[in-house]
Amino acid sequence: MDRTARQELEDGLNFQYVRLYNVNPTSHEFNFDAWAKAVREQLLAVLSKQQTDKSDGAEG
Repeated sequence: MDRTARQELEDGLNFQYVRLYNVNPTSHEFNFDAWAKAVREQLLAVLSKQQTDKSDGAEG
């Protein structure tokens, strides 16, 4: 994974963590199932984008 993809993934995961934690700020409970799903979706999106970028580069 190149540096840009890694940074994009980290930024996305940090955003998802904060977003899910702040759903109910009065409760200190954290929805780990929702976060795990968001992590998976973010990772797949970054990997898919990276594959698309490689494919575009190979054609050009």
